[in-house]
Amino acid sequence: MTKIHDEFIRGTIKEIIDKFDKKRQLKGEFSIAVEGNKNPIAINDDQEIINKINFFKKEKLKTKEIIKKISSSYKISKNKIYKICCKK
Repeated sequence: MTKIHDEFIRGTIKEIIDKFDKKRQLKGEFSIAVEGNKNPIAINDDQEIINKINFFKKEKLKTKEIIKKISSSYKISKNKIYKICCKK
């Protein structure tokens, strides 16, 4: 990001879109950085976890990778996910 006309615009997606009206023509290259979700969706029961496990199994992921993905995405302990995987 070392161009002469660099411009940094920060805000929510809606705020950024609102800054550009139809009269302003955008030119050149764009780099977009998006922050991750700070409030992940909660999974409330074992069946939802089983559904996620089955989804990732269809994607040919290994059990260890599935546990890691679900744990980090939904803030569930790896131990709990592992126990549910073993019940199946």
